[in-house]
Amino acid sequence: VSSPKKETQEKNVKKPVKGKSPSQISRGRQKVKQKQDEEKEEEEDEDKEEEELSHSLKKRDKNIQENKAMVLNPSYSTVFLLTNIVFALFPQKKKRLSERATPKKRKSETDVVSERRNPSRKARPPENFAVEEKSEPVHVRSPRTVDIKRLVEVQHPAHCLQYCVKSVDEITKEDLDNIAYRSKDKIWDKENGSSCHQCRQKTLDTKTVCRSGFCVGAKGQFCGPCLKNRYGEDVCTVLLDPTWSCPICRGMCNCSLCRKKEGRCATGILVGLARYNGHDNVHEYLER
Repeated sequence: VSSPKKETQEKNVKKPVKGKSPSQISRGRQKVKQKQDEEKEEEEDEDKEEEELSHSLKKRDKNIQENKAMVLNPSYSTVFLLTNIVFALFPQKKKRLSERATPKKRKSETDVVSERRNPSRKARPPENFAVEEKSEPVHVRSPRTVDIKRLVEVQHPAHCLQYCVKSVDEITKEDLDNIAYRSKDKIWDKENGSSCHQCRQKTLDTKTVCRSGFCVGAKGQFCGPCLKNRYGEDVCTVLLDPTWSCPICRGMCNCSLCRKKEGRCATGILVGLARYNGHDNVHEYLER
């Protein structure tokens, strides 16, 4: 039979809490301590802030009282009046923008590095300075040999461009319909087009045919706008005239090349000026 003393001792022994290890219990105690320390620090900070505010307010009140006492003092009022009079009599001159000292620019790292270098190295001339280089020998061309037989030979007709002078009977209705009366109607074609002697443009429209017998190649070809504006003639009537000769054969061509041969300057676009002065074409305006 157990005695009552042993039973009381067994009751006093603390039994461990089920489900919690001693490490978890120690961690919980540490967290509680940290929270308590943080709360204490916050309270101390609040107390310090309140003390600083009260101190600053006391200092402010003291300064206000001192300023009021100084203003009421008659000696201070006289000094204040004198300073105002001095500033009114001798106003301070404001500095101009140009007189203001410009802020010095900070030197970059590259400038600092370049300043540290030895200037004598930069002053040194490059290698082989003022040394004469060996000049290559002048190549003397030998006299060119010319094949006289090849120059005398006549080119095959298939290789040279043929310019056929159409007669009045050979001109068809398609040729007459293909005449361009405005520059907008012209179609440019470098390969298949024919060039106008006046404007030097290669187009597909029908040009004039010189029947004087003196024109070589495409000299007698003039397009519709050039013949009308520069000489006052129509391409349709000219093509149907068997005795018509071009302005070059008649010695009245006013294109830039022909005028340059005569020692005159180019006229440029004179159609508007000629019509303004009452002339139908440029030739009449130049011959007036």
